[in-house]
Amino acid sequence: MNRKNIPLLLTLCLVFSGQSHDTSSAEDPYATGVSNTQRKTWRAEDDRQLETLVPELQARAQWIQEQLWDMGYPVRIASAKRTAEQQREGFREGYSKTLRSKHLCGKAVDFKLHPHIFPDSDAAFWDAKDKLAKIQGLLVLNAPSFKDRPHVELDQDCDWDAALLGPEGTWKNDTHTLTIRRDRTTRTYKGSLVTPDATLTLTSLRVRHTHSGPRNKIEDAFIDVTFKHDKKHKNQNISKTYKSSTIIAKTHHYQRASWTSLLDTRAAHTFKRVTK
Repeated sequence: MNRKNIPLLLTLCLVFSGQSHDTSSAEDPYATGVSNTQRKTWRAEDDRQLETLVPELQARAQWIQEQLWDMGYPVRIASAKRTAEQQREGFREGYSKTLRSKHLCGKAVDFKLHPHIFPDSDAAFWDAKDKLAKIQGLLVLNAPSFKDRPHVELDQDCDWDAALLGPEGTWKNDTHTLTIRRDRTTRTYKGSLVTPDATLTLTSLRVRHTHSGPRNKIEDAFIDVTFKHDKKHKNQNISKTYKSSTIIAKTHHYQRASWTSLLDTRAAHTFKRVTK
């Protein structure tokens, strides 16, 4: 046999035996390869988390994960839909910079590397993940002012009232009851303020957020409300502003609106949320 043909024959043997198929990259230490057994096991485990997402994100997250597997990255699902308490805990401990996370409504997902590895923010893995996410029309959080490399989300907002991060609900103090309801069709608020002297009907409500400090560390939320007095008081209009309570994270000291109580900024009345 001609010795010149030996390398070609060896290459052909490796290809047909499947030994030359290696999805890992020698240039990236995080691309360690993914076996078929791992794919099968991880698909079953991670789908239990992905099933908590809205359908249009679930399918896209699966596609991103499998494309990364093909590139040799042992990527797993770190977090899918969260409860309000899970999000609060993540914020308190500094794992998240916000309480108004799309994780609350199943419109966001976080990725990691197996078993629980989060590479530095400049790792090529995150760039590969972001590129795939953008192909799927998803948003990533890689702005200088707000970096969250594991995160991917739909370009859709949540119903923040349903997540208890808005004014909708019943709020009470010792003498007053503030009731706010939102029409999901018209997206308008209705309600009333019952005081010892009168019942005021809510005629308009506007929610506004303010941000200040480096990297928007401080967030405050306000609701500007207009009430109409009952006929006894000749339908007089009254304007009020309520400020939401806030939570401060243990690390980095981020402050965010928590919507567990409201302060009447003029009368200094504090209302506690009693129901959604």
